[in-house]
Amino acid sequence: MYGSFRSRTLFKSSLIIEVVLQERQLIEKFNHELDVLSNIQIVSPQKWAIAISGGSDSMALALLTFMYCKAQKIELYGLIVDHKLRPESTSEASYVQQMLLKHGIESEILMWQHEGVATRIQEQAREARYQLMADYCNQHHFTHLLTGHTANDQLETFWMRLNNGSGLKGLCGIKPFSFQNNIALLRPLLSFQKEELQEFLLHNQWSWVEDPSNENVKFERVRIRKTIQYLKGKQLLSFPSVQRSFSKMVEAQEFINHQVNEFKHSQLLNQFKLDDFMPLHPYLQKEILVSYLRDLSFKKYINFSKTIAHILSLVAFPSFKRTTFAGLIIEKKKNIIIFRAENRSRL
Repeated sequence: MYGSFRSRTLFKSSLIIEVVLQERQLIEKFNHELDVLSNIQIVSPQKWAIAISGGSDSMALALLTFMYCKAQKIELYGLIVDHKLRPESTSEASYVQQMLLKHGIESEILMWQHEGVATRIQEQAREARYQLMADYCNQHHFTHLLTGHTANDQLETFWMRLNNGSGLKGLCGIKPFSFQNNIALLRPLLSFQKEELQEFLLHNQWSWVEDPSNENVKFERVRIRKTIQYLKGKQLLSFPSVQRSFSKMVEAQEFINHQVNEFKHSQLLNQFKLDDFMPLHPYLQKEILVSYLRDLSFKKYINFSKTIAHILSLVAFPSFKRTTFAGLIIEKKKNIIIFRAENRSRL
């Protein structure tokens, strides 16, 4: 009997040790991701903000980032957006704020003021959320904004973009780092799965809230999420394999970006020579045109999917002289393609 009790005790002890080791590995992996993304040795002093929805992803981000910032002596603040899309959203935002304060994290609730949203609800909410947080960060001199996108979100985004006919750049998914509105936007959880983050929260006695819209199948992302869960349950989908594929696609896109930048560095800022452009592969030609148009246009959102091939065919045509697109004039002078703003032609 004593031997049986001892074996059970040893078994429980081994399980505890395994959980502790897994947690330590998760924290070390997260710290490494943040070291790489934030370049902490370079930017100082720093004030960081974290986007908090109250869901398990963002709460895990809050806990992990809190540990990291405490060790690195970085000021940390939570940003909670009340989208005002459900009657209970304001009370939920207050509840999340209290949860964070209980664990030593101060936060601010940002209100999205609107007259009601009937279409593109998730897209409009996302755009408003980022704008509210970016404005707050700029006003209060925050250098970094962290969001809780996970490997699950990355895979959902891939399938959504694949279903909408995206090219390689779109299929590469969510970027771990970007610089928007004068703020470094970091996504350090892209290599973590939701399930391991929830286990981490439970072990540390942190709770989270569930957004009912995450179960509403009228949203495309929710339908895709449920399909992915089904495939994973049937062992028809492997996250590690998918992440390896993402790495290969990102590597290919980085090579293309390098080729585009090399070409642009050999030309003037707002123009290029057709003699240098025409021998290139058509795919690279399209990427170069897109790069020029994105850099020089004042329009925030430009959809190139249905137009770039047409613009390329125009530019490549021997008798081409001039066209307009995205607020730009594209014209040919002495075998040189020149881009300039439309309003300048009136001066």
